[in-house]
Amino acid sequence: MRRPSALLRDSAAIGAWFASGGGDLPEANFFALQQVGTEGAPTPGTAVSTGQVTGWRAGAERVIVWFGDASSHNETINEANTIAALTAEGVKVVAVNTAGNNGGIDGSYGGDTNQADDIVAAVGGSLTNTAGTLSAAALQATIEAAIGAITSELDLNFITIGLGPGLTVTFECTDALGCDDVPGGESRSFRVTFTGLTAGLYEFEIGARGVGATEFDRICVGDTAGCTTRVPEPGTLALVALAVLGLAARRRRERNV
Repeated sequence: MRRPSALLRDSAAIGAWFASGGGDLPEANFFALQQVGTEGAPTPGTAVSTGQVTGWRAGAERVIVWFGDASSHNETINEANTIAALTAEGVKVVAVNTAGNNGGIDGSYGGDTNQADDIVAAVGGSLTNTAGTLSAAALQATIEAAIGAITSELDLNFITIGLGPGLTVTFECTDALGCDDVPGGESRSFRVTFTGLTAGLYEFEIGARGVGATEFDRICVGDTAGCTTRVPEPGTLALVALAVLGLAARRRRERNV
């Protein structure tokens, strides 16, 4: 939830937007999606980057609302690489197209056809065509409904926050119901494997994108200062823990590896 002051700033900033120029089709839609989704990471192959950091909040559900009226060029990054980048980052897309099917951002260029339709089908989201015919109120309601539909069920993409080198953490869904399309309010079980590589004290968080629950972990690897228990030297030893991710608040856990 954003603070009222932040919402006012956002509204003022958006209210200052204006359109000008044009006629220089196609546009850089794929590049823009890849840059926002990946925090400005270089494109594959061409290594082009804006260097602009999106600032995704840790654990947040990542949704891009994409407006446009023209197809994307693919010399900098093509459709397949854009989909791969968004999928890797767990980003979903709500596409708002001023033109009709196979036109505007759903158009074609260089072998990439029905571009917006392909993007939302692959990464999750929705496409609204002929959005220019909607009233402002109807467009707002359409976008809000599309975002709500995306975020009412979540694919649990597990993440670590603040984990440094020397310790690896891997996740495996162990729940009979699976960890995709999880309705809000439900819990799922998953297996977490911690493997110590370098002696040290590691403090980090575990969570899933779009879920408010996080777990704070403090793990000692090897005979490390600040750890109250002598533990084996790092090597091939791995500690496996079974956890349940629900919608509760933070938990704190200490383990020795």
